[in-house]
Amino acid sequence: MTNEITDSGRAGADAPALPVVFEDFYRQSAPKLLAYARHRYQLDGTVAEDLVQEALISIYRRWDEIRNVQSPLAYAYRAVRNRVVDHHRQSHRREIREISADAGDGTNAFEDPMSNIDELLSVTPLIDQLPQRQREILLMSTVYGMTHDEIARALRINPSTVAVHLSAARKRLAQQREQEVQA
Repeated sequence: MTNEITDSGRAGADAPALPVVFEDFYRQSAPKLLAYARHRYQLDGTVAEDLVQEALISIYRRWDEIRNVQSPLAYAYRAVRNRVVDHHRQSHRREIREISADAGDGTNAFEDPMSNIDELLSVTPLIDQLPQRQREILLMSTVYGMTHDEIARALRINPSTVAVHLSAARKRLAQQREQEVQA
């Protein structure tokens, strides 16, 4: 796989030069992405380094395609953000498994999610009708069990904004359910 390209025709005369080789992109972007992961998402050094490296490996594997996007750096920031969200999901799942294992009596510490499948299926179309931000926050909270602070860090918003969106989403769902019952 070749990682060399030219940037002819991609930038105006006054625009900064785009990295034409992945190694140049890496040298320019890795410190920025690491600072972003550490500060924006309040991750400790090793976790931030791992997530940034995972994102950059993914970008490297697709560099021939990604180097042609308007802003490879913006793409890299999004890739890091996605890794952070995945990391939070995996951490939550790991915590659930540990709590469940700690129940000790052979029973699951949590209710079987399949036992509420009918209710979940009935609510899914209603959730799909929520505004995108409300839907995203509701799912991060209820499905992935993320706290308001974790959601706020992942979405780069204030925790009180998370609470407002979550409250609005729940209120809207309740209203929609009530309308369905009345219909």
